[in-house]
Amino acid sequence: MPRFRMVHELPFTPERAWEQFLDHTFNEQFYQETLGWPQWSIEEQSNTGDEVVRKVKMTPRRELPERMAKVLGSNFHQMENGTFTSTSRTGRWRRIPSSNADKWQEEGDIQFEPIHNDGCRMTIEVLLQISIFGIGGKLEDALEKQIRGEWEHFKLASLKHG
Repeated sequence: MPRFRMVHELPFTPERAWEQFLDHTFNEQFYQETLGWPQWSIEEQSNTGDEVVRKVKMTPRRELPERMAKVLGSNFHQMENGTFTSTSRTGRWRRIPSSNADKWQEEGDIQFEPIHNDGCRMTIEVLLQISIFGIGGKLEDALEKQIRGEWEHFKLASLKHG
């Protein structure tokens, strides 16, 4: 299943959720402490006031069967190139893996929109397509499950930090 969607409601304004989503310290703690990723670091970032463009190097912790982990390699990491627009509270990113980049497409969109009682809806859409013979579909399924879990943890961390 190459494309999937997640929707979470948060009890604070879209502006507050957006601010937290882009907060460097919050993200670093979330990825490294909550998710246990060995690395999440901003390599480059520019901010024009309305648009944040950033490049993040990340080493996700992945629980994968040995055969899949072997294909990715022991030094697997990703570079995330993202553009986030403050006026619309939307963002788009693309993750490029350190191995099999020509066979791996991972992109995402995020939007924060207002809902009742000063809350907001966070909608995340992810495209994940891996064309590695013999394991592509199974790897997509395993990673989709993990990505969904990570966003659920993000929601919980946001509520705690909120």
